[in-house]
Amino acid sequence: MEVVRCPNPKCRRRILDDEGTETEWTVLEIKCQHCGKLVRLYCGPDGIEAGIYERKKRRR
Repeated sequence: MEVVRCPNPKCRRRILDDEGTETEWTVLEIKCQHCGKLVRLYCGPDGIEAGIYERKKRRR
């Protein structure tokens, strides 16, 4: 089992546990319940990579 932590350097709390192996790459976008940042997870045969994903805010 692999524990995935929030990539936000101020948070670094657990956001997901991975228990299986994938044969293809899957992309998940979730919101960290602790710091509120959007996190993009790349799950594949090599493991899980996490990165902070923030959309640019629209200016009016």
